[in-house]
Amino acid sequence: MKCSLFSEEHEIFRGQIRKFVEREIIPNVDKWEEEKYFPDELFIKAGEAGLLGVIVPEEYGGSGGDAVHAAVLIEELVRSGSGGVQAYNIMMGFDFERLVMAIGAVMGAEYALHEGMKYAKDRTAFGRPISKFQVWKHKFAHYATMIEAAKQLTYHGLCLYKEGENAIKELTMAKYLATEVSNRVTDMVLQVHGGYGYAMDFPVQRWWRDSRIGTIGGGTSEIMLEIISKMLGL
Repeated sequence: MKCSLFSEEHEIFRGQIRKFVEREIIPNVDKWEEEKYFPDELFIKAGEAGLLGVIVPEEYGGSGGDAVHAAVLIEELVRSGSGGVQAYNIMMGFDFERLVMAIGAVMGAEYALHEGMKYAKDRTAFGRPISKFQVWKHKFAHYATMIEAAKQLTYHGLCLYKEGENAIKELTMAKYLATEVSNRVTDMVLQVHGGYGYAMDFPVQRWWRDSRIGTIGGGTSEIMLEIISKMLGL
């Protein structure tokens, strides 16, 4: 089955979200983290920007978008919002919940890996960047591959969901793989930072904490494997 996921309309929407995140979230996220506070007024601003009720029909006050609009929203919130801002919790049945969590995990892992590679290029040991040591090069290459695999599985599930097909198995697999990969990536990136990884001055500790909800919320990884095994007839 052929499925073109991201149309021009979706990409325009992506640009609107990115501008909103860069204006309203990124400059404030460290302050909110420090104060353990999340402002209610952000939701008002998000609503005014057309970012709430994305998949709710227009006759009920929503934007009338599809599942791909919601996927774009989650991607940009995670990719642009310092790699782990959980500004929204969108639920529409277990399938959609798992899809949202898989997308968030993939984008969070992608962001953490990118930032980890940047840090590895700047940090030196024995007179050269640690990114030049084979063990770290292989780790980055391995996890870049795993992230891409998780992303493509997630997009496949999104495509099935968009077309109204049964996507329970694929989305359960995507949620399991993406969240497990995200955990391992943030573990590795924290390790790259050494002792600084635990310091509140470095955002990697937040990425590590944020990633942990993925293998718990929406059904633990063990529950995902149980569902998958049953769908395999085991």
